[in-house]
Amino acid sequence: TASSTATPTPTPTTTPTSTGTLSGVVLSLPNGAVVPGATVTVNETGATATTNIAGAFNFALPTGNYTLTASRPSEQSATSALLTVTTGQRTIAAPLFLTPPTGTFTGLVVTGSNPVAGAVVTLTPGGISTTTLADGTFQLAAQSLVTYAVVVSKTGFADKKVSSVGVSPGQTTNLGTLSLVPGGTITGVVRNSLTSAPVAGATIQWNGFPISYSVTDATGRFTFGVTPTTAGLGVMATGFTVTWTPAYAVTAGQTTTTPDIL
Repeated sequence: TASSTATPTPTPTTTPTSTGTLSGVVLSLPNGAVVPGATVTVNETGATATTNIAGAFNFALPTGNYTLTASRPSEQSATSALLTVTTGQRTIAAPLFLTPPTGTFTGLVVTGSNPVAGAVVTLTPGGISTTTLADGTFQLAAQSLVTYAVVVSKTGFADKKVSSVGVSPGQTTNLGTLSLVPGGTITGVVRNSLTSAPVAGATIQWNGFPISYSVTDATGRFTFGVTPTTAGLGVMATGFTVTWTPAYAVTAGQTTTTPDIL
């Protein structure tokens, strides 16, 4: 009799999916603090990840093009540009910055009993500013969850500073009446003693009463209003030793220009 041999059933094969890694970090404006616990979503697939204590996230994804959205309750979300994932490679997204909700600062600037129009009100950090209206009032939107210093300045007056203030989401913080006293202006330039290059971001301390502060701009220049007196300056910058200057006389309504500080 003839024998027959059964035809074996072929074993199915699978084609491995080509994958790569997509990672990044979520930060918060305005100071770039890391944001743990944010949700990051791959918009094309719906996959999600939660940022770790360092604000970082990581996805394993098939090769392709993707966008990401980072979100956290009560903050404005952020969406990435189009990102390409390549087989076996890590793609690092640019940082995703969440924007905290905003609140509002208000106040009234006066000298004596008279309102001061055109005074500049500036928030630090961030450098957001506005000017007072004809009645001396101002209104300035600011991000919540941030501690600010508010500086009021106007030519002919000493700067007025209010420290450690903040706003709650959707709420108004009234700074009350801020009184300016007649003052003078002191200005100068800070330079590297070795290269003569201007030093930006240096902190300048006026040692009169009250003590006042300013920060040099990109050209190394500082300018601020102070109470008329005779006093020296302290200059502090990262990577440099602290410098103390001789005393300079500041007169009300006048500008005193110091020699370059090296």
